[in-house]
Amino acid sequence: PAGTHERSRTALAAGGGESVPGPVVRVQLLRESVRREKGLSVISSLLRMSNDSVVRSIAQCLRNLASDAKNKELLGQNALINLVKRLPGGEGADGITDMTIGAIISTILELVTSSPETARLLKTQGGIPRLVDISRSTDVYSGQCVHVSNRVLAACWEIRDLRKTLKHEAGTLECYSDSPLPTGQTGWSTTRARTSSKRATTTA
Repeated sequence: PAGTHERSRTALAAGGGESVPGPVVRVQLLRESVRREKGLSVISSLLRMSNDSVVRSIAQCLRNLASDAKNKELLGQNALINLVKRLPGGEGADGITDMTIGAIISTILELVTSSPETARLLKTQGGIPRLVDISRSTDVYSGQCVHVSNRVLAACWEIRDLRKTLKHEAGTLECYSDSPLPTGQTGWSTTRARTSSKRATTTA
């Protein structure tokens, strides 16, 4: 339908807002327009397409759209399920390249950060064990995929009721500190340990 195509074009334009010249206000208005025109569900559905480069572009688009707080909330409810399905081990993982996996994980990170409900949904959809596998498979996935997977797990660790699941899936948490990360960065277990140490010092 013409309306659907129009919403898709608007969503793609807003999703690419990071590189669109012009005032920041204009980009924000585009993101809000996508939501008002029901474009979020349309563009989220495109994650089911079989073309790897299209899935990557859609993931990047959703990440930019999630810069708007309300969009982030709605995408956490509706897009996360399709994102998880495209991760290795999911039913839609066939044909997905490392670069696209990285884009998908980056979008998941955007959605779960400071969003307990979305983090819990990630658990129920089976996303946590898949991310644990990626964070451990340094000989299979790029350093970027491993790094961002660790960041998602770190964000989930901040949700207390998810820690049991993380401990169960991770086994020996210390293994994460050995993950190849950019200079000056640490794995999520190291972040956890530093946070726990700081709290202990404060309590003492």
